[in-house]
Amino acid sequence: KFNTIHVDDIPYFFQKIDGTLIFNEIFNPEQNQKNGIKSWKVNNKSQTFVIIANDITCSGGSFGVNECKKFTQTVRFCIMNNYKYIFWSANAGARIQVSKELKPFINIHENSYMYIKPCDLEKFDTKVEIEFIQKYNHYKLLCIKEPAGNGVEILDYCAEMARVMSIAKKKGLSLSYISGRSVGIGAYLNKIGEHIIQKQDSPLLLTGFTALNQILSNNFYTGNHQLGCGIMDLNGITSNMVKDDYDGIKLCLKYLSINTVMERNIEAYNFSEKYFNQKEYDIRDYIHSLVGSFTEMYANWAPAVVCGIAEINNKNKSINRSENLKSKI
Repeated sequence: KFNTIHVDDIPYFFQKIDGTLIFNEIFNPEQNQKNGIKSWKVNNKSQTFVIIANDITCSGGSFGVNECKKFTQTVRFCIMNNYKYIFWSANAGARIQVSKELKPFINIHENSYMYIKPCDLEKFDTKVEIEFIQKYNHYKLLCIKEPAGNGVEILDYCAEMARVMSIAKKKGLSLSYISGRSVGIGAYLNKIGEHIIQKQDSPLLLTGFTALNQILSNNFYTGNHQLGCGIMDLNGITSNMVKDDYDGIKLCLKYLSINTVMERNIEAYNFSEKYFNQKEYDIRDYIHSLVGSFTEMYANWAPAVVCGIAEINNKNKSINRSENLKSKI
């Protein structure tokens, strides 16, 4: 239904690809407390990393206060221990909740304000701020105080997630994989992290097509796939596009195995010019003739330039070279 692996099955699929990986869940929520974020510390003999994953079956993968706190706590843990992490992204935006127990007792006065009748006040007197309106013998509702994080204050928690994601990106720790749809603050977190692997049929977008059509007063878009799938590959938001979760997991593990894949100052490799005397050649063939491992990035964005990361003499080098084949675009 949600076009992604269920969050509880993520360890199983990683271990199908690499049987040496050991998963230990971290920062478990308190008993009977729902949380749409799961996180694991993962290790084998060669590396340790963390997976932070959305549970899209929990409130559609949206971020409430508990989800924001756990995401922030886990990223801080990675920063403190210098662990790289995969943000397994299948989410929605910030969740502004409704106080369901209070809702049936709220009334509207002449479309100007909400009020509560005196006979109902004792049920909620500690959870609301009110003002008595003597003329109408009712209590004007000023603020709903409980549960905490019920309203727009969730945006403060979202801002904290963005802050720690930015710190982790600067340290070269963040890697995002778009397994299911990623919308709103979920999409923004991925963009802040910059290094994004996206499944080709899983949209990445800030605003859904329904809301955009309402703003445009026209049914211009027919679905989120128009806004957040292939276009993110073509405009350089996504570094790699994969066809399914199996390929996505393999590529995540490949990037994590490159020790300094996301360092900001990877030394550039100087090519020998002897190879370039040919009128037409594929630079990829030359790169592969020099190195055993080359991971191309942004293949469909500005396709006349080939860029990626290769391991040469046990050091990671950035590759950035213009393509010399005749362009088909």
